[in-house]
Amino acid sequence: MVVLFIMLLVMLPILIPAIKRQLQKPEFTDAGMFVDFVSNDLFKDLDIVVAVKTPRTNLYEPDLRFFDPRTNFEFYVKCCYYADLKKTNIIWCTEQQFKNYQTLTTLPLFIIFGVGGSSHFPDKLYFIPFNRVGSNELNVSELEHYEVKYNHEIDFSIY
Repeated sequence: MVVLFIMLLVMLPILIPAIKRQLQKPEFTDAGMFVDFVSNDLFKDLDIVVAVKTPRTNLYEPDLRFFDPRTNFEFYVKCCYYADLKKTNIIWCTEQQFKNYQTLTTLPLFIIFGVGGSSHFPDKLYFIPFNRVGSNELNVSELEHYEVKYNHEIDFSIY
């Protein structure tokens, strides 16, 4: 019983923001909730350069653009959430989106996959540099190489 109570105390700082978002924005889709998670929780220490617009005005642009003031590193993020991955391959964007992402030359682009759990706090996270992706289709087994942990520093030098 004491161990359970201690676990709850440790998890509260992580769970409370996620619960608040769920209660405040029930009209958001899973995709919108995942983008919100990435911008407000995963990269909470970074500055958002371009905020998410709802509804999105251009579906061919990445979801977010961040700036790390500590390192002066600026980058784009494309967010993808999946409740589960029962397939061997996933189509993570349209062919037209992929072509447009290839034309982004000024800043690096990263794809963040959230898998399992809820969209506002997924069980697993994968952080993949776009330059390591060959098409709009990705083999699920490739994700394992890019797993990151929530509340751990993400290494942007993989780009």
